[in-house]
Amino acid sequence: MLKIDQLKFPPKLRAIVADEGRYEDDSFTPLLINVSLLDHKARTVLGYQLILAAGSDYEEIEDQMYEAGIEIDGQAWEALIRKYLKLKDSAFEKQIEGDTEGSNCVLWSDKEESLRKLLKLVLEMLSDTAWLKTAF
Repeated sequence: MLKIDQLKFPPKLRAIVADEGRYEDDSFTPLLINVSLLDHKARTVLGYQLILAAGSDYEEIEDQMYEAGIEIDGQAWEALIRKYLKLKDSAFEKQIEGDTEGSNCVLWSDKEESLRKLLKLVLEMLSDTAWLKTAF
């Protein structure tokens, strides 16, 4: 897996997204990075999305969710991630948009740097076993 500072977006990203409909990067699998044009607050923006699909590679965490009586879906993952974001940086958590549906947790921002920070915090959360034991 790459380090966050190795995440590179191609030059002319907006033009690529306009032509192809989206840009995807799976360097952080099972997390997926997707960039697409989104209508947000009466303007069209590049939406930098971080997508995590329930049932991915996080069986141990999902087992803890299940044991706590939580339905394992995108909403559960979004709630867990937001709980961690609030703990680490509550002002930042408020800046992150959600577009979660079904089994996919989708969190996004119109700022590339916010995506990088979100990715860093989500990766940190996924490896923070001590916190995860208390999260449910």
